[in-house]
Amino acid sequence: MELYEGIPATSYSPMLYDENIYKIYIILKGNKYNKIEIKAFSKVCNVNYIEASKKLNNKRVLIGEGNAYCIKDILKKLLQYDVNYEIIPPYCY
Repeated sequence: MELYEGIPATSYSPMLYDENIYKIYIILKGNKYNKIEIKAFSKVCNVNYIEASKKLNNKRVLIGEGNAYCIKDILKKLLQYDVNYEIIPPYCY
């Protein structure tokens, strides 16, 4: 496909029109956090390991919230680690 100078191009992104506020949680695999979960929380939330281990005191821990683009960025970082997570409301992007 050739692009012609002076001809406008349009694109549609459903994320632009999504007004939901999403929350993303790490779900601990056991009753206590493991090293991978600490590392993931630390990197995503930009805190040191000691602070991360203090925050991971529940089975389900909020790590971020925001619009679809914000969650996309958090999820991109989180998917580098083998951790369980949940996004509410369900995230379809």
